[in-house]
Amino acid sequence: MTRSIHPFDPLQPREITEAAEIVRQHLPGCDLNFRAITLREPPKHEALVFLEQEKAGVSGASLPPRCASVQLLKSKQEDGPRRILVDLIVNLDKGTVLSEEVQEGKHTFIDPDFMQQVEAVCLADARIQAEIRKLELPEGATVCVEPWSYATDGMEDMAQRITMPEGPSFRVVGNLLQWEKWEMHVGFNYREGLTLHNVRYDGRSLFYRLSLAEMFHREPLKLPNVVCCHEQDDGILWKHTNFRTGNAVVTRSRLLVLQTIITVGNYEYVFAFHFGQDAAMSYEVRATGILSTCPIDVGATVPYGTIIAPGVVAPFHQHLFCLRIDPSLDGHANSLLVEESHPMPLDDPAVHNPLGTGYTTTSTVVEREAGLDLSFATNRTFKIINENVINPTTGTPIGYKIHPHYSQMIMAHPTSFHAKRSEFGAHAVWVTRYSDEERFAAGRYTLQSTGGGGIASAIARRQGEEGDASVDWPVMPAERLTVSLKPANFFAFNPALDVAVSSQEKNQSVLVCDGSGARGGKQCTTI
Repeated sequence: MTRSIHPFDPLQPREITEAAEIVRQHLPGCDLNFRAITLREPPKHEALVFLEQEKAGVSGASLPPRCASVQLLKSKQEDGPRRILVDLIVNLDKGTVLSEEVQEGKHTFIDPDFMQQVEAVCLADARIQAEIRKLELPEGATVCVEPWSYATDGMEDMAQRITMPEGPSFRVVGNLLQWEKWEMHVGFNYREGLTLHNVRYDGRSLFYRLSLAEMFHREPLKLPNVVCCHEQDDGILWKHTNFRTGNAVVTRSRLLVLQTIITVGNYEYVFAFHFGQDAAMSYEVRATGILSTCPIDVGATVPYGTIIAPGVVAPFHQHLFCLRIDPSLDGHANSLLVEESHPMPLDDPAVHNPLGTGYTTTSTVVEREAGLDLSFATNRTFKIINENVINPTTGTPIGYKIHPHYSQMIMAHPTSFHAKRSEFGAHAVWVTRYSDEERFAAGRYTLQSTGGGGIASAIARRQGEEGDASVDWPVMPAERLTVSLKPANFFAFNPALDVAVSSQEKNQSVLVCDGSGARGGKQCTTI
């Protein structure tokens, strides 16, 4: 059949149903428990051919095959209760199964139904009931079991509505989103949540794919309002006052926000992409919800947690996130540049620094796959650059600067399974060669994993095969983590100069005065 769906569009409900039926016919006589059916994104080299044809306006651009990735548990009556985890790739255009791979020793994710089953089994266990009796809980107390796994609560987003009196300034055509000079293809899947493809600014290519590489969410159900898209004011974009004439010019900044909220056990995570009129963008993570607690003897303290109520302790723990960036700055031959600042010596005759105020910067292109650390001492900066495209003004390669969130790396001991499952937490920035199959920094299967499937292991395997591989309870206030991406010598001039100057007709400041000032005078505040 002929399809008009964009290759980056998530699977539609009918396509999910279609994929499941193809698999049922492929595996007759088996009891199938479908765990996930999601878009199998086309190989990058095929997608790029389509994108170039689409950009050039070629009529009937060649669509890559529309495929689904299916994950299921398979069992047969003669095998008893044993279930096998299987990955399949389904070609929806031809109605065939392209591949079937048994995942021995791997575990799929846990969903709410399974969590409820676990809770019921635990509470029915005589040993658990005996331990509960030892607690001598008060009459009417309810014991709950927390299986600790990913899930959305399925409830309506209760955030305050954003109003746009003049209507939205962004345009949505299917999954294509356009706002100001930005254009991108918005997707969503069960593990990464929000995904962005083919991100462009003013017609120029910036990123092939952006996603949160580490994270989770049955009849197929189309979920409305999964992604919130809105504008918000962001203060001053640029301003200048001419001291000679007294003339002042100010332009206010607006942001486009793509946001999704996920419930993970006791936490709510707010994930948001922010796009600015100056071509800068950032990714923000907010963690809120309720604290995770456990019982402790009344009056006791421990060095690994905070007492938040008598007999209740909240253990210290870490939240680790990984933003996956697949850049395409004016093309796909991009490099990672590391810059550092160093003070110039005072008494070196080879340099002129008589007052001791000079410093220099050094730039190094990363040539091998590696994990890299941050450094306050040298103001270490990371830039994605295209060495084949030179800025006509600065004479340097165009680029985007990465501003990672400065935070502590993983605290678990390197020999622990916790650390082995979270290899990406050992360094702040990783640079690796591209692979269609390497999309998750902790590996595809993390539940009960013993490690070895993450980004560091992938690099080590390639080095072994090829040598040194080159790169190609109290309610919490929200904690913020932001990774920013800003153009660095990417433009010949400030791309936000054409944003209309604020007229102050609708958003002018108001001077509010009252009589609470010192000595009975007026105290004024500008709002």
